[in-house]
Amino acid sequence: MEVSRGKIIFRNVAPAILSNACVFLFSVIDGIFVGNGAGSQALGAVNLALPFVLLAQALNAMSSIGGVTITAIRFGRGDKEGAQNAFMHSLTLNFIAGIFITLCGSVFTGTVCGLLEATDSYLPLVREYVFWYALFAIPNALSLNLQFF
Repeated sequence: MEVSRGKIIFRNVAPAILSNACVFLFSVIDGIFVGNGAGSQALGAVNLALPFVLLAQALNAMSSIGGVTITAIRFGRGDKEGAQNAFMHSLTLNFIAGIFITLCGSVFTGTVCGLLEATDSYLPLVREYVFWYALFAIPNALSLNLQFF
């Protein structure tokens, strides 16, 4: 029995669309909780710090997705040792990226906030958000890496 091309595309595209909708919904609900719980200033600070967070997540996703791709190709070729090496390289690269984000966000918090153009009214909240996010960048990086794998 042959599956139609449309069904194959739908079977592969539908989960990606659903996943993106869930991420969007999470962001909206998170914004509602922050805005109602901590106030509009805190919500503004989170939005100002978002480029820092997204940069960290992009670095982690890039090395994770690349690692998964190389691992899958090597597994497909029967190269189990090469696949294990690709996994370890991806994990190590994410760990190093986590260290980099941790150092940038915790040691150079003022500089990062300056690059994010946080004004005086938002600066204390953005500084605190970036600092605490950076302290947990390593576990976040490793968690994202392991989720992809």
